[in-house]
Amino acid sequence: MKRMLITTIAVTLIWAGAARADLLDGPLGYFNVYSLGDIGNSSAPYHSDFQGAAGAAGDVYFAQFSLADVEAPAGYSMHVGGAARLGGGSYYGSVEAGGNVDLGFLDISGSVLSGGDVSNFGGGTIKGDVIAAGSVSLSQQMTVYGDKLSGVPYSPMVDHAAMSEFFRATSDSIGAMSATTVATNSWGMLRINAQGGDNVVTLDAAVLRNAWGLSITGPADAVVYVNVLNETVALDWTGWEYRGGISAGDVLLNMPNATRLTLSSANAVNILAPDAETYFGAGLIEGVLVVGGLQGGGQVNLGGFDHAPVPEPATMVLLLSASGAVVPRRRRRGR
Repeated sequence: MKRMLITTIAVTLIWAGAARADLLDGPLGYFNVYSLGDIGNSSAPYHSDFQGAAGAAGDVYFAQFSLADVEAPAGYSMHVGGAARLGGGSYYGSVEAGGNVDLGFLDISGSVLSGGDVSNFGGGTIKGDVIAAGSVSLSQQMTVYGDKLSGVPYSPMVDHAAMSEFFRATSDSIGAMSATTVATNSWGMLRINAQGGDNVVTLDAAVLRNAWGLSITGPADAVVYVNVLNETVALDWTGWEYRGGISAGDVLLNMPNATRLTLSSANAVNILAPDAETYFGAGLIEGVLVVGGLQGGGQVNLGGFDHAPVPEPATMVLLLSASGAVVPRRRRRGR
């Protein structure tokens, strides 16, 4: 079994309705996209689509957007600490937000839960319930198949402050690890040879961006942390290759010091940059994307870091209710 990095901070995940703790993969396994700040803004909503569960500690603004958990559409697709304005597209799962929720021109296959008010600016369909701590004020344009309940106390499933601290501490811990191997440059292709267990490589941001590909060869029990320690990072197209048994789920690109990140084109790797204000104008990330803030319209397809640095049981509290609902496990990328 692969070793996992242990952080020392306490993280509280409140999964209301979870019946089996073994269905939880940890934050880097549950969330496919997470922003420690906002996603989009009022003048430039985020567009394109995500796969897997998404979350933001701040506010979210989406337009012409789709959010799909490709394996378990009955689960939660989005957890928001602040307000949510969701316009256009499909949301395959329930949505919760600590602030007001404003909806229009969309379909939600689950329920909507809000710590504020729920309103709409356009039509659409909500297959589940609409439950608000404030008021539910939906016009007839919005079809709700379940109940509409106002004045219900809101209890979030995710502690976003603790979640943000988890991602920061995890990134810092990985960034402090000493390099165990190096990447060799072969005519623009960076090559990393990994051994079983944990492997750590440190790369300069310019070296990574200028490479046309990055090939990682290692056995199935290898984990590779690629640390980029620069404050400003830009990634365009990089051909990520995984050989010898290792897969994309075994590799994490970590940027603990990055405050600005620009993404474009395609990268098939999990990215952890918890303090980076990120502009992802267009392109595709195939993997987890955790950043400090997210603007643009790039697509994020389902990935997952299979060796999420999860705190020990003493530092991670799972509050499981006695209801029959189940938090779904996301589909993993096959080897």
